[in-house]
Amino acid sequence: MKARAFARAASSDALRRDLALARLTKSQTPISQIAADLGYADPSAFYRACLEWTGLAPATIAASGQPGGTETRPVGCHSAVRRCMLTAIMNA
Repeated sequence: MKARAFARAASSDALRRDLALARLTKSQTPISQIAADLGYADPSAFYRACLEWTGLAPATIAASGQPGGTETRPVGCHSAVRRCMLTAIMNA
């Protein structure tokens, strides 16, 4: 039971990361809006998450158009769903 909950949380975190990096690199949406849309309580929490994922600040990622230092490929059985959600958000 705990393993399933952990796997679900990891999958949610990966989806959140993928959505954040896609929006930062492919849209002109303000960083504070991306943070709010993804459920971060404040931009500083989003800033820390981006640093953890990539080693870069959100503004640096957005300015470069590149996701940064770590591999951000979708993984696991939910990769098709993740790609679908990314496409829908990017086309919105």
